[in-house]
Amino acid sequence: SEPERLMGLMGENYPAALRQADGSVRLWFGSGSFDVATSQDGVTFTDQQRRILTPTQVGTFAQTSLIYPEVRPSLAGDGYRMWFTGFNGQQLSIGTAYSADGISWTPEPSRVVTLREGGDFDNKAVGQPEVHLTPDALYMWHGGYDTSNTDPGPWRIGLSRSTDDGSTW
Repeated sequence: SEPERLMGLMGENYPAALRQADGSVRLWFGSGSFDVATSQDGVTFTDQQRRILTPTQVGTFAQTSLIYPEVRPSLAGDGYRMWFTGFNGQQLSIGTAYSADGISWTPEPSRVVTLREGGDFDNKAVGQPEVHLTPDALYMWHGGYDTSNTDPGPWRIGLSRSTDDGSTW
């Protein structure tokens, strides 16, 4: 179909959407910090909560900005997990947060995915997570900035797998 402009949102950057059990759509979005909104038809949204996750809540790896939220139900079925790109003024990393209701988030500093040293494809930055659930694991595709051969280098796509709700990739 033809794209439709979403209504009722302010700062509709980098959305992550999930259909809820009641048929509504919940949309997490933002650049700098994150907001959440809800829609009954997937087109007209009402801001439910602004600034649900901010750099000051997350910590030093994202002290400047948050971008690219990715939200999925937790494997345990007890709420939601969010993966996002954090920027500290010098590098990008992927952080995580947990929420029982999708609105109040608790960052999980022990679960930060950072760059790998040396000649790996993600030796300067990691970001833009895309997470998919399967019955036995989580799969995360993410961007990695590679300067092993040239600087500036290209962004590449990597895949990581977790069998423990995202603690270890």
